[in-house]
Amino acid sequence: MSKMRTNTDFKNTDIVSKLKLEMEDNKLTQEMKRHAVIVAIHANHSDLEISRFLKIARSFVNKVRRELEASDGNVESVAKRKKHEARSDKVRTSQFVQKVQGIIDEDPSKSIRAISKDLKVSECTIRRIIHEDIRYKSYAMRRGQFMSAQTREQRFIQAQ
Repeated sequence: MSKMRTNTDFKNTDIVSKLKLEMEDNKLTQEMKRHAVIVAIHANHSDLEISRFLKIARSFVNKVRRELEASDGNVESVAKRKKHEARSDKVRTSQFVQKVQGIIDEDPSKSIRAISKDLKVSECTIRRIIHEDIRYKSYAMRRGQFMSAQTREQRFIQAQ
């Protein structure tokens, strides 16, 4: 029969108590949380105990545990978060942005929808390129109220 672990067992762990002192600063980085979870996992604590004690999500503890198991206990590969890698099939490259800017400079009246059809790219992508990358503002001329010459003269007189 396995021995049930209590909260007092968890608090008596030397390394964990030192981590708890550091954690009282309230400025926990993701990396510090990750290290604390790894230490607690090596001390054979359950996910629920770790999440309650460190006040972090149980899913985070479970994720770190799965990463540790996948790497056969290699702590160094799990201790840091993975770096972001750009997609290999991304469309918003600098060459593509320049191509879109060339099309707009050539014919500013061309609609975003027409540009997206010509380039066979989603309208959302073209809209993002125009607003975020090129920083152009698209607008449409609004038709104003029709004013005859007589109405215009009356308005001019009343304005004086």
